[in-house]
Amino acid sequence: MFSSLKVKYEPPTFGSPLAGRGSVADPDGLLLWGIDELVTYHYLVCEVFRAVPPAQLPYAQFWAMTKSEQADHIWKNLFLERSPISEACRGVVTTLEMLGLDPAERSLDRYRRWFAEQSIDEHIDQVMDLAGVTRITMTNDVFDDNERRRWLRDASIGDDPRFTAVLRFDMLVRDWPAAAQKLSDWGYPATPELTDKSIEAARKFLRDWMNCMQPGYRAGKIILRRIRMK
Repeated sequence: MFSSLKVKYEPPTFGSPLAGRGSVADPDGLLLWGIDELVTYHYLVCEVFRAVPPAQLPYAQFWAMTKSEQADHIWKNLFLERSPISEACRGVVTTLEMLGLDPAERSLDRYRRWFAEQSIDEHIDQVMDLAGVTRITMTNDVFDDNERRRWLRDASIGDDPRFTAVLRFDMLVRDWPAAAQKLSDWGYPATPELTDKSIEAARKFLRDWMNCMQPGYRAGKIILRRIRMK
């Protein structure tokens, strides 16, 4: 496992909570990178609750922590006090080694300083080169208000040649009534009932976003078969 970009793969144009060298932090940014994001990968969050069960640290208390506090908790309980480490932990250690960092640090502070000194663009290039990757596939959920607003504000936001857009529309598959309400709010008249008019509204919505994003592929094939995109 080699991933210092973590789960949300977006180019720097989408902003990042961790600024890095020469950039400004965007608290709501969609590019996630850095040691705290690595260590709070969702596999490791699940694993830490087996090491420190909710009876000792309730879920609500964990999620009330800052990202750095969560990372410190996971580092202490899965990396420092647990042996042998799991495959998920090994992925973090491998990543640190490949970036030229010493994985034997007792604290995350030195890693945090190192990442803060990196240029996001240069770091992406380095990670792609080390991993042998020539293109990164994004996950662009148009039902996520944060993501949607960024595309509407600047359609060129996804033009970074290192990244390929993917039109995600899971809500159409998982919760049509909620999706229909959003479509109507956005000017695509749809009803909770899957009528011909609602289907056409969904088609138009998807066509508009395909024109905007120029996605490499679309995610949500179940609903596509039903509405038969033209």
